[in-house]
Amino acid sequence: MVLSSESFRAYVPEFLMSRFLARQEPLDGPGMERFPAAVLFADISGFTPLADRLAQRGPAGEELSSLLNAYFGQLIALIAAHAGEVITFAGDGLLAAWPALDEDLAISTRRAGSAALAVGAALHDYQAGNGVRLSLRLGVGAGEVMALRVDGVEGRWQLLLSGAPLVQVSQAEQRAAPGQAVLSPQASDLVRDACTGQILPGGYLQLTTADAAQARRELPRPARELGNAVHAYVPEVVRARLGAGQAEWLAELRRVQNVRRGHYELAVEEPANRRVAVAFDGLVSAI
Repeated sequence: MVLSSESFRAYVPEFLMSRFLARQEPLDGPGMERFPAAVLFADISGFTPLADRLAQRGPAGEELSSLLNAYFGQLIALIAAHAGEVITFAGDGLLAAWPALDEDLAISTRRAGSAALAVGAALHDYQAGNGVRLSLRLGVGAGEVMALRVDGVEGRWQLLLSGAPLVQVSQAEQRAAPGQAVLSPQASDLVRDACTGQILPGGYLQLTTADAAQARRELPRPARELGNAVHAYVPEVVRARLGAGQAEWLAELRRVQNVRRGHYELAVEEPANRRVAVAFDGLVSAI
């Protein structure tokens, strides 16, 4: 089956297409761009006991896939409803970003905070069946991020985010109790006039309310046909499934490993971790 680039758009963040892929540059080397953004990390607990209970009843892949689709489908929809972009899934977590490309970073941070509250209200203590409830903790950070285009081995590329806001969300999420959203000190300073909550030690803010931000302009869609540039960012397993007409089977668990490089930590899919780490080292050394 021959698939057009449009078939893959759902698997590539929109801001990646509007920034990196809309250019005429060939994908023949690593790339990097800095810009301000708010980021959100949602850490979900409960999938392991759920998988264990389903496994006790026999083959459980299809049922677990349906449960994952239901939960993450709602999570993704809530992020999108608040103008966010899902960047990656790592283990039982999700990383989303609000690039402040055409608006003030404070507005993007308000969107991320509002999204965090909406996600917590809808998906914490989620009844997943079989006596298992899913809980989550959320962290929000803000500042300058680096969008890194790395790898290139066998024509496969990956988008990675790095920078201080990624460290912030990890530290903020660790200070959140189940069901809570916590803003980093940097994010809290940006939205102090539009959000309320409890001040925590170190300047973190346990968020309780966040004023909705004004409507955001849509990111520009690339005018030209993106061709194979989009394909290069879509994992081979996804391309193969789509080509075989098996889109319903794309919700599958993937092994990932954290790769630490200095102050950066990347969650990358095995077995690509070694190749990504090598490419990332080369890119960072050139910055």
